[in-house]
Amino acid sequence: MLLSPLHLRHRLPQRVIVRSRAFSVSRVEPVRLASSHFPISVPAGPVPPLVILHGLFGSKQNWQSLGRAMAQRLGCDVYALDLRNHGESPHATPMTLEAMAQDVSYWLKEEGLSSIALLGHSMGGKVAMTMALNHPAAIEQLIVADMAPVAVPLSSTFAGYIRAMQHAEAQNPTSKRMADQLLQADIPELPIRQFLLTNYKPKQPQPGYTCRVPLDVLATALPNLGEFDADQPGAVFPRPTLFIAGSRSDYIKPEYRPTIARLFPRSLVEYIDAGHWVHSEKPTTFVQLVSDFYKSHSSPSTP
Repeated sequence: MLLSPLHLRHRLPQRVIVRSRAFSVSRVEPVRLASSHFPISVPAGPVPPLVILHGLFGSKQNWQSLGRAMAQRLGCDVYALDLRNHGESPHATPMTLEAMAQDVSYWLKEEGLSSIALLGHSMGGKVAMTMALNHPAAIEQLIVADMAPVAVPLSSTFAGYIRAMQHAEAQNPTSKRMADQLLQADIPELPIRQFLLTNYKPKQPQPGYTCRVPLDVLATALPNLGEFDADQPGAVFPRPTLFIAGSRSDYIKPEYRPTIARLFPRSLVEYIDAGHWVHSEKPTTFVQLVSDFYKSHSSPSTP
Protein backbone atom coordinates (compact mmCIF):
# COMPACT_ATOMS: atom_id res chain seq x y z
CA MET A 1 0.00 0.00 0.00
CA LEU A 2 1.31 3.45 -0.92
CA LEU A 3 1.64 5.57 2.23
CA SER A 4 1.19 9.31 1.99
CA PRO A 5 3.31 11.82 3.91
CA LEU A 6 2.07 13.20 7.21
CA HIS A 7 1.37 16.90 7.50
CA LEU A 8 0.63 18.78 10.73
CA ARG A 9 -1.53 21.88 10.52
CA HIS A 10 -2.26 24.66 13.01
CA ARG A 11 -4.52 27.68 12.69
CA LEU A 12 -4.88 30.79 14.79
CA PRO A 13 -8.11 30.98 16.81
CA GLN A 14 -10.57 33.79 17.14
CA ARG A 15 -13.67 34.20 19.27
CA VAL A 16 -16.83 32.84 17.67
CA ILE A 17 -20.44 32.37 18.69
CA VAL A 18 -22.21 29.28 17.47
CA ARG A 19 -26.00 29.08 17.58
CA SER A 20 -26.94 25.54 18.37
CA ARG A 21 -30.06 23.67 17.36
CA ALA A 22 -29.46 21.02 20.00
CA PHE A 23 -27.70 23.06 22.68
CA SER A 24 -27.91 26.57 24.04
CA VAL A 25 -25.94 29.48 22.60
CA SER A 26 -22.52 29.64 24.20
CA ARG A 27 -19.41 31.75 23.77
CA VAL A 28 -16.07 29.98 23.83
CA GLU A 29 -12.55 30.79 22.76
CA PRO A 30 -11.78 28.17 20.12
CA VAL A 31 -8.34 26.62 20.19
CA ARG A 32 -6.20 25.88 17.15
CA LEU A 33 -6.51 22.13 16.77
CA ALA A 34 -3.49 20.16 15.61
CA SER A 35 -4.24 17.80 12.74
CA SER A 36 -2.64 15.07 10.66
CA HIS A 37 -3.44 14.97 6.95
CA PHE A 38 -3.38 11.73 4.99
CA PRO A 39 -3.84 12.83 1.36
CA ILE A 40 -4.83 10.45 -1.40
CA SER A 41 -2.56 10.45 -4.46
CA VAL A 42 -5.37 9.66 -6.92
CA PRO A 43 -8.73 10.88 -5.57
CA ALA A 44 -11.80 8.84 -6.43
CA GLY A 45 -13.54 12.07 -7.42
CA PRO A 46 -14.87 15.23 -5.75
CA VAL A 47 -15.86 13.33 -2.61
CA PRO A 48 -15.89 14.73 0.94
CA PRO A 49 -12.83 14.24 3.15
CA LEU A 50 -13.08 12.07 6.25
CA VAL A 51 -12.33 13.81 9.57
CA ILE A 52 -11.52 11.64 12.60
CA LEU A 53 -12.02 12.54 16.28
CA HIS A 54 -10.30 10.41 18.92
CA GLY A 55 -11.53 9.39 22.38
CA LEU A 56 -10.53 10.35 25.92
CA PHE A 57 -6.74 10.09 26.49
CA GLY A 58 -6.32 9.52 22.74
CA SER A 59 -4.83 11.62 19.96
CA LYS A 60 -4.39 11.76 16.21
CA GLN A 61 -1.28 9.62 16.74
CA ASN A 62 -3.52 6.62 17.52
CA TRP A 63 -5.14 6.91 14.07
CA GLN A 64 -2.07 7.13 11.83
CA SER A 65 -2.18 3.58 10.48
CA LEU A 66 -5.96 3.54 10.06
CA GLY A 67 -5.91 7.07 8.65
CA ARG A 68 -3.55 6.04 5.87
CA ALA A 69 -5.45 2.82 5.25
CA MET A 70 -8.81 4.60 5.02
CA ALA A 71 -7.43 7.29 2.70
CA GLN A 72 -6.42 4.57 0.24
CA ARG A 73 -9.54 2.44 0.75
CA LEU A 74 -12.08 5.27 0.61
CA GLY A 75 -10.27 7.25 -2.08
CA CYS A 76 -10.47 10.52 -0.16
CA ASP A 77 -8.34 12.80 1.98
CA VAL A 78 -8.39 11.86 5.66
CA TYR A 79 -7.70 14.18 8.59
CA ALA A 80 -7.18 13.14 12.21
CA LEU A 81 -7.56 15.92 14.79
CA ASP A 82 -6.26 16.41 18.32
CA LEU A 83 -9.15 17.67 20.44
CA ARG A 84 -8.48 20.35 23.05
CA ASN A 85 -6.36 19.15 26.00
CA HIS A 86 -5.12 16.19 23.97
CA GLY A 87 -2.11 15.47 21.80
CA GLU A 88 -0.52 18.60 20.32
CA SER A 89 -3.59 20.83 20.68
CA PRO A 90 -3.61 23.56 23.33
CA HIS A 91 -4.85 23.15 26.89
CA ALA A 92 -8.05 25.10 27.51
CA THR A 93 -11.25 25.24 29.50
CA PRO A 94 -14.10 24.53 29.40
CA MET A 95 -13.62 20.88 28.55
CA THR A 96 -17.15 20.23 27.32
CA LEU A 97 -18.69 18.50 24.32
CA GLU A 98 -20.02 21.82 23.06
CA ALA A 99 -16.63 23.54 23.31
CA MET A 100 -14.89 20.69 21.51
CA ALA A 101 -17.56 20.70 18.79
CA GLN A 102 -17.05 24.43 18.29
CA ASP A 103 -13.30 23.85 18.00
CA VAL A 104 -13.96 21.35 15.21
CA SER A 105 -16.37 23.74 13.51
CA TYR A 106 -13.76 26.49 13.58
CA TRP A 107 -11.09 24.13 12.22
CA LEU A 108 -13.36 23.26 9.28
CA LYS A 109 -13.86 26.94 8.48
CA GLU A 110 -10.14 27.64 8.63
CA GLU A 111 -9.40 24.67 6.37
CA GLY A 112 -12.12 25.72 3.93
CA LEU A 113 -13.98 22.41 4.28
CA SER A 114 -17.71 22.96 3.86
CA SER A 115 -18.77 19.31 3.51
CA ILE A 116 -17.19 16.34 5.27
CA ALA A 117 -17.71 12.83 6.53
CA LEU A 118 -17.15 12.85 10.30
CA LEU A 119 -15.98 9.86 12.34
CA GLY A 120 -15.66 9.88 16.12
CA HIS A 121 -14.79 7.19 18.65
CA SER A 122 -15.97 7.19 22.27
CA MET A 123 -15.68 10.79 23.57
CA GLY A 124 -14.92 11.80 19.99
CA GLY A 125 -18.18 10.10 19.02
CA LYS A 126 -20.11 12.34 21.40
CA VAL A 127 -18.29 15.37 20.03
CA ALA A 128 -19.14 14.23 16.49
CA MET A 129 -22.83 13.77 17.38
CA THR A 130 -22.90 17.19 19.06
CA MET A 131 -21.30 18.65 15.95
CA ALA A 132 -23.86 16.94 13.70
CA LEU A 133 -26.81 18.18 15.73
CA ASN A 134 -25.40 21.71 15.93
CA HIS A 135 -24.09 22.07 12.37
CA PRO A 136 -25.84 19.48 10.16
CA ALA A 137 -25.12 21.35 6.92
CA ALA A 138 -21.37 20.77 7.26
CA ILE A 139 -21.60 17.00 7.64
CA GLU A 140 -22.56 14.82 4.70
CA GLN A 141 -22.35 11.59 6.67
CA LEU A 142 -21.63 10.63 10.26
CA ILE A 143 -19.86 7.58 11.69
CA VAL A 144 -19.90 6.96 15.45
CA ALA A 145 -17.68 4.24 16.90
CA ASP A 146 -19.04 2.63 20.08
CA MET A 147 -20.87 5.55 21.65
CA ALA A 148 -24.56 6.43 22.02
CA PRO A 149 -26.31 9.82 22.25
CA VAL A 150 -27.28 9.33 25.90
CA ALA A 151 -26.20 10.73 29.24
CA VAL A 152 -24.29 8.02 31.07
CA PRO A 153 -21.82 8.74 33.89
CA LEU A 154 -18.31 7.75 32.91
CA SER A 155 -16.95 4.68 34.64
CA SER A 156 -14.94 5.34 37.79
CA THR A 157 -12.16 3.52 35.96
CA PHE A 158 -11.36 6.72 34.05
CA ALA A 159 -10.95 8.66 37.29
CA GLY A 160 -8.67 5.86 38.47
CA TYR A 161 -6.52 6.24 35.37
CA ILE A 162 -6.16 9.95 36.05
CA ARG A 163 -5.20 9.37 39.69
CA ALA A 164 -2.61 6.79 38.64
CA MET A 165 -1.15 9.18 36.06
CA GLN A 166 -1.09 12.02 38.61
CA HIS A 167 0.78 9.76 41.03
CA ALA A 168 3.29 8.82 38.34
CA GLU A 169 3.71 12.46 37.36
CA ALA A 170 4.49 13.40 40.97
CA GLN A 171 7.38 10.91 40.99
CA ASN A 172 9.09 12.73 38.09
CA PRO A 173 9.72 9.68 35.90
CA THR A 174 13.02 9.77 34.05
CA SER A 175 11.85 7.47 31.25
CA LYS A 176 8.71 5.93 29.77
CA ARG A 177 9.79 2.64 31.32
CA MET A 178 9.79 4.23 34.77
CA ALA A 179 6.40 5.82 34.09
CA ASP A 180 5.09 2.39 33.09
CA GLN A 181 6.40 0.87 36.32
CA LEU A 182 4.73 3.61 38.35
CA LEU A 183 1.40 3.03 36.59
CA GLN A 184 1.57 -0.74 36.96
CA ALA A 185 0.51 -0.80 40.62
CA ASP A 186 -2.87 0.77 39.78
CA ILE A 187 -3.24 -0.36 36.16
CA PRO A 188 -2.12 -3.99 35.77
CA GLU A 189 -3.40 -4.30 32.18
CA LEU A 190 -0.45 -3.79 29.82
CA PRO A 191 -2.51 -2.68 26.76
CA ILE A 192 -4.19 0.06 28.80
CA ARG A 193 -0.85 1.26 30.16
CA GLN A 194 0.62 1.29 26.67
CA PHE A 195 -2.31 3.41 25.47
CA LEU A 196 -1.99 5.86 28.38
CA LEU A 197 1.78 6.06 27.91
CA THR A 198 1.25 7.57 24.46
CA ASN A 199 0.45 10.74 26.43
CA TYR A 200 3.96 10.96 27.88
CA LYS A 201 6.65 13.06 26.25
CA PRO A 202 10.21 14.13 27.11
CA LYS A 203 10.49 17.24 29.24
CA GLN A 204 12.13 20.20 27.54
CA PRO A 205 14.74 21.33 28.40
CA GLN A 206 14.85 19.36 31.68
CA PRO A 207 15.54 15.61 31.66
CA GLY A 208 12.73 13.16 32.28
CA TYR A 209 9.21 12.54 31.02
CA THR A 210 5.95 14.35 31.64
CA CYS A 211 2.29 13.88 30.73
CA ARG A 212 1.21 16.03 27.79
CA VAL A 213 -2.47 16.16 28.85
CA PRO A 214 -3.65 18.45 31.70
CA LEU A 215 -4.73 15.80 34.19
CA ASP A 216 -6.38 18.27 36.56
CA VAL A 217 -8.53 19.67 33.74
CA LEU A 218 -9.57 16.18 32.63
CA ALA A 219 -10.39 15.16 36.21
CA THR A 220 -12.70 18.17 36.60
CA ALA A 221 -14.29 17.57 33.19
CA LEU A 222 -15.13 13.87 33.63
CA PRO A 223 -18.73 14.43 34.87
CA ASN A 224 -19.46 16.73 31.89
CA LEU A 225 -18.05 14.26 29.38
CA GLY A 226 -20.65 11.68 30.36
CA GLU A 227 -23.52 14.06 29.64
CA PHE A 228 -25.58 14.33 26.46
CA ASP A 229 -28.80 16.31 26.18
CA ALA A 230 -30.95 14.30 23.78
CA ASP A 231 -34.20 16.10 24.60
CA GLN A 232 -33.63 19.54 23.10
CA PRO A 233 -36.36 20.43 20.56
CA GLY A 234 -35.29 20.23 16.94
CA ALA A 235 -32.27 18.06 17.64
CA VAL A 236 -32.23 15.84 14.55
CA PHE A 237 -29.44 14.97 12.12
CA PRO A 238 -31.13 14.16 8.80
CA ARG A 239 -28.20 12.61 6.94
CA PRO A 240 -26.82 9.05 6.75
CA THR A 241 -25.31 7.85 10.01
CA LEU A 242 -23.47 4.65 10.90
CA PHE A 243 -23.03 3.43 14.47
CA ILE A 244 -20.32 0.78 14.87
CA ALA A 245 -20.78 -1.01 18.18
CA GLY A 246 -18.58 -3.49 19.99
CA SER A 247 -20.63 -6.58 20.81
CA ARG A 248 -18.59 -6.99 24.02
CA SER A 249 -19.04 -3.34 25.01
CA ASP A 250 -21.89 -1.70 26.95
CA TYR A 251 -21.76 1.70 25.28
CA ILE A 252 -24.56 1.02 22.76
CA LYS A 253 -27.25 -0.91 24.60
CA PRO A 254 -30.52 -2.11 23.01
CA GLU A 255 -32.51 0.35 25.12
CA TYR A 256 -30.61 3.23 23.48
CA ARG A 257 -31.82 2.33 20.00
CA PRO A 258 -35.05 4.44 20.14
CA THR A 259 -33.03 7.54 21.05
CA ILE A 260 -30.58 6.82 18.25
CA ALA A 261 -33.45 6.44 15.78
CA ARG A 262 -35.10 9.68 16.93
CA LEU A 263 -31.99 11.85 16.73
CA PHE A 264 -30.50 10.09 13.71
CA PRO A 265 -33.46 8.81 11.66
CA ARG A 266 -31.24 7.64 8.78
CA SER A 267 -28.98 5.60 11.02
CA LEU A 268 -27.71 2.04 10.84
CA VAL A 269 -26.14 0.11 13.74
CA GLU A 270 -23.51 -2.51 12.93
CA TYR A 271 -21.87 -4.79 15.52
CA ILE A 272 -18.26 -5.99 15.58
CA ASP A 273 -17.05 -8.84 17.77
CA ALA A 274 -14.93 -6.52 19.89
CA GLY A 275 -14.86 -4.43 23.03
CA HIS A 276 -14.91 -0.65 23.24
CA TRP A 277 -11.82 -0.12 21.04
CA VAL A 278 -13.50 -1.52 17.95
CA HIS A 279 -11.09 0.14 15.52
CA SER A 280 -7.94 -1.22 17.14
CA GLU A 281 -9.30 -4.67 18.06
CA LYS A 282 -10.73 -5.41 14.61
CA PRO A 283 -9.14 -2.87 12.23
CA THR A 284 -9.83 -4.79 9.02
CA THR A 285 -13.54 -5.21 9.78
CA PHE A 286 -13.77 -1.61 10.97
CA VAL A 287 -12.22 -0.19 7.80
CA GLN A 288 -14.48 -2.40 5.67
CA LEU A 289 -17.63 -1.12 7.41
CA VAL A 290 -16.50 2.49 7.12
CA SER A 291 -15.55 2.03 3.47
CA ASP A 292 -18.83 0.37 2.48
CA PHE A 293 -20.88 3.04 4.25
CA TYR A 294 -18.82 5.95 2.93
CA LYS A 295 -18.90 4.78 -0.68
CA SER A 296 -22.63 4.06 -0.62
CA HIS A 297 -23.45 7.59 0.55
CA SER A 298 -20.75 9.77 -1.02
CA SER A 299 -21.71 12.58 -3.35
CA PRO A 300 -19.63 15.42 -4.83
CA SER A 301 -18.41 17.75 -2.11
CA THR A 302 -18.82 21.48 -2.17
CA PRO A 303 -15.65 23.34 -3.17
